[in-house]
Amino acid sequence: MRQGFILAGLMISLSCLGQNNVVIPQDYDAWQNLRELSSADVYNVVRTFDTRYEGVKGSPNVFENWNPGEVYMKNRGRIGIEQMNYNSFQNEIVYQDPETYQHMTLDKYLVDFFRIFKEDTLLFVSVTFPGETEPIFAQVLYNKESQVYKVHRKEYLQANYGGGYSADRRYDEFVNKYDLFFRKQNEDVLYKANRPVRRIKKAFDTHSAEIAAFIKSNDLKFNTEGDLVRLMEYYDSL
Repeated sequence: MRQGFILAGLMISLSCLGQNNVVIPQDYDAWQNLRELSSADVYNVVRTFDTRYEGVKGSPNVFENWNPGEVYMKNRGRIGIEQMNYNSFQNEIVYQDPETYQHMTLDKYLVDFFRIFKEDTLLFVSVTFPGETEPIFAQVLYNKESQVYKVHRKEYLQANYGGGYSADRRYDEFVNKYDLFFRKQNEDVLYKANRPVRRIKKAFDTHSAEIAAFIKSNDLKFNTEGDLVRLMEYYDSL
């Protein structure tokens, strides 16, 4: 799955989203019962998720704490969840059963998108990149004429404390990583933003002078969410 994040070239097609902004459907059915859904083994909707990571520092989950949220299924049903998280290492939506406290995971292939309620509402949409069969949940940071997406990743580092050239790391560890992508208005192309500024500028074939001046005057860095969102807001205003 993690190989899906290694995207060749500066731009790739976005195959699962529409021509303009991310459209969130409004006609989902009444709330589905999560416990009834969990018992539907014949449909392989949920499975047990083992979180016993002995000797491991960190977590495969994006968020340190479990949060309330809701999941929108492809069968047009909605599921309200009291305690949920996103496991970016395995690209899974995980939740805690309110009665058994057992950790479970939903079948990602049956999910359109989901929201996690923290200080702000965080929206994740399912994206399938060209050449890949595995959909990836990307967080939507900006969604107007243009879009900005954040793909959360986890790098798993194994303990290394044997031999003369070891790092003397006596524990396994999950390390937070992420990639940022943007899509310009009226295009179906994603640009990877974790690149040198000169390569980002080349993505703007129109208004290139204004974009270059805005980047320089604001000293924008494209490995930060806020700067990329500012750039796309400015681009949409031109």
